[in-house]
Amino acid sequence: MEKNLKSCGLLLLVLTSGWTILVFQFPFSREIAVASAVSIVILCLIHDRYSFFYTASVIVSFGAYLIVFMFRNPSLQAWELYYITSHLLLTVFIVSSWIMISYIKNLGYETERMKRELDNMRKTQHGTDVLTPAEFASQAVYILKAAERNRKETWLLTIDIGTVGKRMRNSLLTALKQAATETIREKYDLVTSTEDKIFILLKDTDGTGAECVLRRYQDKMRGELNFVNFPFEFQKEQVFHVQQLRRFGEATV
Repeated sequence: MEKNLKSCGLLLLVLTSGWTILVFQFPFSREIAVASAVSIVILCLIHDRYSFFYTASVIVSFGAYLIVFMFRNPSLQAWELYYITSHLLLTVFIVSSWIMISYIKNLGYETERMKRELDNMRKTQHGTDVLTPAEFASQAVYILKAAERNRKETWLLTIDIGTVGKRMRNSLLTALKQAATETIREKYDLVTSTEDKIFILLKDTDGTGAECVLRRYQDKMRGELNFVNFPFEFQKEQVFHVQQLRRFGEATV
């Protein structure tokens, strides 16, 4: 409730000061209107860390210009109050716009942060058995530590569909993920995916076992999708340490 009141107050202040600049013909009202419009665009584009310096520079620059202008035109000293009002209007408009735009940007940043946290908390992708990259990386840590203690091997299979056109990539990715979950050992091996790759982590196996899983996966793909030559790439590698899994941009190992 308090945030809504603040945002409504800021919006009302911006609209009121902007309306006053446009309706009442104070000195330099046209220039102030142009500077205000340009400032809104700039404040929307630049990063928050630079917004304060930009806002302050506009206010100080316009104030300095008015001081020099008054010194060069002493006959206009009777209009001094109007020039002060012009500067005050610009200050109110720029400052309130800066605060409101920063508030809106922060809402967007907070929404993105909460979405990332929610994605990290979710273990599987949208009701499937495919793990999220963060959960995949988290479970992989324990698998690799156990493999090191027991002197077992861990292998990673990668299916790269980055060369496939975007139109058919989503449907192909869904089919490949489904086939991967049906190929691996349930509750033993791990599967995850990104926008253009599928990763399968094979626990307690060797190169021969990994090759068998890969061939079984390829045979399944040929049977379901009727591929003679696959339009994507397969890779197989042994995983020795956790750092090899840092390729997952969404995951934190």
